[in-house]
Parts: sequence; C-alpha cells; structure tokens
Amino acid sequence: MATDPNGDTKPYSETRKIRLDLEDYSHDRWGFVMYRTTYGDDDAWEQLKKIVKERAREQLLASTGPYLLDSLDWKFFDDQEASDNASVANLRQHFTAWIRDNWQLEQPRGTCPGSPRYRLFIRVDREALDSVLDRNNVRFAAPWADAGWVHLISGEWESELDHVDPDDEYDQPDLTFNPVEDCREQDVGWMKVPAEEIGFQMYSRFVNPDSWYILYERPPKIAFWT
Repeated sequence: MATDPNGDTKPYSETRKIRLDLEDYSHDRWGFVMYRTTYGDDDAWEQLKKIVKERAREQLLASTGPYLLDSLDWKFFDDQEASDNASVANLRQHFTAWIRDNWQLEQPRGTCPGSPRYRLFIRVDREALDSVLDRNNVRFAAPWADAGWVHLISGEWESELDHVDPDDEYDQPDLTFNPVEDCREQDVGWMKVPAEEIGFQMYSRFVNPDSWYILYERPPKIAFWT
C-alpha cells in the first residue's frame, strides 16, 4: 500500500474515504448543507448548530483523519421567508439551484459536483430540533438512539410516478405504504438519521452514490447502521 501523507492508512476508514472522494473530484471542501425550516426560537437553532459543529470536531479529532477539519465547511441556510415550514420539494428545488450557481465557486478546481455535499442535504424542522435539544446538554452525551435525529434528504430523488407508463398496469409503483408527507411510495426521498452521525461518519457512508438505495429506511423509522 502506498504511504498516505496524512498517516490515514486504514484502507476502509471513514475519513480516508472522504479524503479520496475529495481527491477524485478535485474538491477542497466537504460537509453537508443544512436547512432550517422552523422559526420562533433563534436560541435553539444556534444551540443546535453549536452542538453539530462541536461534536463533528470532537469526532474528527478522535478519528484517523483529524486533517479533514481544515476542509470541513458546514453550509447553513437560515432564511425564514424562503424556508419556514418549506416542503421537501421546495427545499430540493432550492438545493438544486444552489448547486447550479455555487458548486464551481466553492470548488474552483472541481471536475463536477459529484460528492455527497451536492447530492444530499439536511432538514431541521421543529420535531428534529426538539429531538436533538431535548436529549442533549450542550453536546451529544447520550447513546446514538437517544441523541435525536434530523432529516437526510436526497437532492436527486424523483417520484416513480414520473417514470411509469400510466397505461401499463404492470408498470406501476407500489403505493400501498402509509403516507409520509402525502407520499405513498416506498422511497419518499428522505429519511430520519441520527444527529450523532452527521459529521464525517454519515458523509463517508454516502460517498458511494448507490448508498442511498442500500441504506434507506422509510420514515418514521430512524436509520441506524451500526
């Protein structure tokens, strides 16, 4: 095995996967985009951001890849007029436009968007905000199952109904699932994920674009992978 200049030599380490992803796309920054969709308690939102950033830093410093702190760049969207109680569809539309207009500004050496930063984003609604703050005292101290959750949304999701022949009775999606935000498909385009993992662990899980289909859990179930 070639010597890793960062000393991150474990072939399947989560941090090494992120570093190689950055190299593959010639990207200089990584980290999820996060949308706030609940307003009225600015202190709670600031507390959540603090928890997210501090915990991500602690986890990286204790990992095989603390060097990734230099390129970690959270993007928080906090625009009440645009995102207060915004639907997933509206957020996805905004996210797509933001990528189109900004990815090359963020990654001037980049060959294409490609990375999880431009395929997935996080939504924090009232339920998610409460789930994190109710279970944490300044920082994540509880086990993952009790550390709260946020919503991980696929920016690339499309309804199966957009790709079927309405006249072909054998080419119809299964719509027998309980509705989640009016969607009865098995894959609703988002899932609940542990807030504990939204630093490098979750980012590395989705370096592979196919990971969405492998790891997906339909709400209201929370996706636990460890």
